[in-house]
Amino acid sequence: MSKYKYNHDCPFEAYITNLGKYNEGELVGEWVKFPVNHKELQKVMKRIGVCNIDKHCQPYGEWFITDYDVYVDGLYDVLGEHESIAILNKLAFKLAEMDEYQYTKFLAILEEGSFSTSLDDVLEMIENIESFEVLKNVKNNYDLGYYYINDVGIYDLLILGNLSNYIDYEKLGKDISIEEGGSYTSRGYVVQRQFYKSTYCFDNSNHVVREKNFEYNSDVIYLCKLPSKEIIEKEFGRIVNDDVVLTKERIKHIEERRKNDADFIKIHLLETIKNYDYMLDAGNGCIKVIKQIDNNDNVVVIWLSLHNIEQANSVLTAERINARETRRLLSKNKVIDCKNNSIIIM
Repeated sequence: MSKYKYNHDCPFEAYITNLGKYNEGELVGEWVKFPVNHKELQKVMKRIGVCNIDKHCQPYGEWFITDYDVYVDGLYDVLGEHESIAILNKLAFKLAEMDEYQYTKFLAILEEGSFSTSLDDVLEMIENIESFEVLKNVKNNYDLGYYYINDVGIYDLLILGNLSNYIDYEKLGKDISIEEGGSYTSRGYVVQRQFYKSTYCFDNSNHVVREKNFEYNSDVIYLCKLPSKEIIEKEFGRIVNDDVVLTKERIKHIEERRKNDADFIKIHLLETIKNYDYMLDAGNGCIKVIKQIDNNDNVVVIWLSLHNIEQANSVLTAERINARETRRLLSKNKVIDCKNNSIIIM
């Protein structure tokens, strides 16, 4: 029995269309099941009047995709009209290779939404699917609190004795979900347990690219777009681009210099860059971005290089500080309050 919806034999089909004919007011195309092999795709392209295809199943000539039939819940919204045939094939093959456990986990992460805003995000998530945990029987805060008490055993119920009757599972679950950054879906509780490994790489001009034949280079990891670019340029001058990268060398630096805090920093690195609370000038073409991670005494500070062309907007280092150190840091500098989009002197 197929794992796809309606017992279908493939994860999705795409209607490949001759763009030239389309612009002339004529719809000429065919439905193609994915994954598709080179020989079959060659026949389709010939029938719809598009030129030959290369060895990577990429057509020469004008074509685009006018529609999809998708048999994987949540996948339709990330598929665009100009997707690469090779990338679609890669996605289909990856889905076909999944066993039932992996596929169920994939559907839950896809439903959660944070890691699937684009096709690139979905492929990245698949490459790193072991970084996630899905608790399929946990659907709310009460379930999560109960799971941690009774299955994980964070407290010894025998020692607690009758006090265990007063445990507020719902409040405990709420606190844990906030701390972990987890989310509830119809397929269970989704949480990212390990640092997310990006599969992007850069070319010599600092543009984000992918290696040929999908051999990924992880020496330079693409993290995200830099938020508040307009504010940064207004205060610190024009920046090279709005991509933020992290090198293996810098990861090693953080692990060596911040031995006790390295794991915490890596877990919250991307969150800090994408949603920082404050930003201040660190000198020498660098800025510091600062984020309070939770209601406890945990604040992450990241140094970003802005004006070095070779480094783009790269992570230089990071540290974890407490609330007292944060107040002292903010009090000595002109600070951009990114939460309220204003400049303040603290």
